[in-house]
Amino acid sequence: MIAFNHDLDVTQIDSRSMHIEKLNPGASPMVSEIVPARVTVSSANPGALMVWPSLPLLSGHYRLVINLGSSSQFSDIAGQSVSVGTPDELGESVISTFDVEVLP
Repeated sequence: MIAFNHDLDVTQIDSRSMHIEKLNPGASPMVSEIVPARVTVSSANPGALMVWPSLPLLSGHYRLVINLGSSSQFSDIAGQSVSVGTPDELGESVISTFDVEVLP
């Protein structure tokens, strides 16, 4: 889940516009796996972007990325653009980085 300060305009978000990249350890990010993700805005909290990977994530370091050329735009319900992400090496917007630890 990613929280925003304003309620998001759900009509601007494509549910298949993001993916999750698993990164190899090292100084520069090297992508070892790309996992499609589904995104929605919670009806209970329109300021929360919910993200579900298409398959379980194994232990590692990941980043959530908006697909290059995606038609998704982030704006609040008043129509004001919401800035998200920073460009990666391919020009895609990285929304967040995170770690997953799978316990035995």
